Amino acid sequence: MIRVVVEIQVKDEKKLEFLNIAQNLVAESRKEKGCIEYNLIDSGIENQLYFVEKWESMEDLKNHAAAPHSKKYGELLKELKEVELPVEVYETEKRDSIIKRRSIRNYTNDIVSNDIVDRIIRAGMFAPSAGNQQGWEFVVIRNRKILDDLAKMSPYATPLNKANIAILILGNKNVRFPQNLEQDLSAATQNILLQITEEGLGGVWLGISPENDRMELVKNSLNLNDNIIPFAIVPFGYSTEKEKIVDRYDLTKVWNID
Repeated sequence: MIRVVVEIQVKDEKKLEFLNIAQNLVAESRKEKGCIEYNLIDSGIENQLYFVEKWESMEDLKNHAAAPHSKKYGELLKELKEVELPVEVYETEKRDSIIKRRSIRNYTNDIVSNDIVDRIIRAGMFAPSAGNQQGWEFVVIRNRKILDDLAKMSPYATPLNKANIAILILGNKNVRFPQNLEQDLSAATQNILLQITEEGLGGVWLGISPENDRMELVKNSLNLNDNIIPFAIVPFGYSTEKEKIVDRYDLTKVWNID
């Protein structure tokens, strides 16, 4: 999938005219072969607009650029622009696991090797932490009974019944900056999810803290000390779900302060 972002500054007195012409370009472009999405977004900043496009392939994008309506409306819009910044083109299939990661809740019975698990844990430990305190601990759980017991902590924890492995992320409160511990653990959990994706697997983040009933169930099941916080658990494995990339980028949630 190809993603394109075009930022445009429109001349002060020409914005309405620009929008009217641009809507025609949007309507025609959406009919093209390979067009997944084609939107014109007003950033909310005076005269700043964005075209945001998604295409199935680079060939489709090239065909769009050469299409008669693209050239026609492109020439009309050219006279109404103040500035057009460089076009940003992303080929998402070749981007890293940040783009590909999504929550996977169904798995095959295939066993995940210890080498893969080791790389996933290592990724968790490469996360940033306050003052480099690294207050995390990780429990790799393959025991069927324990996985099923932990699945009782929440109606949303059923992926634990389907996985044959999970990683429990714990926090040790005996650190220099305990007030930042859960931020550290969040970073570690995200790293774990990204490495799971990198390994060709799927997983899901199941929250434990700060829900007291969930925390107590986990503490009792594993006989954890009082200074240990059960933060989250990530069941994972070989996915039975069809791979799908979901583009969540939303320019309306981005603010610029110059």
